[in-house]
Amino acid sequence: MSVSDRDRAVLEDIRSFGREAEELVSRGWPAYDGDVMLQRAAQMICVNLGEAAKRLSLEVVELHPDIRFGLMIALRDKVAHGYRIVDPQVIWDTIATAVPEDIARVEVLLRR
Repeated sequence: MSVSDRDRAVLEDIRSFGREAEELVSRGWPAYDGDVMLQRAAQMICVNLGEAAKRLSLEVVELHPDIRFGLMIALRDKVAHGYRIVDPQVIWDTIATAVPEDIARVEVLLRR
């Protein structure tokens, strides 16, 4: 399947946000845990990932169930609408583990 120019641009945005997550994670858990601004930055990365995922065509989402676009959207909604109940540990775990896995899959898709 060929990815449309529009979807390709969105996937490149997702990859870019993933790189931001990687940079934030590189600062380490102690820095993140002790800095509310880094926690807010991580939340914003999650919001941006979800917003981008919402812009993808249904075809791309359905053809790539190995990439958790639906979870990106769900986390975006939780962060954007329930910010007082968002656990910083959950955000950290997401950007440190799930996001890199999904970004690696996005990069494979972009190379096609």
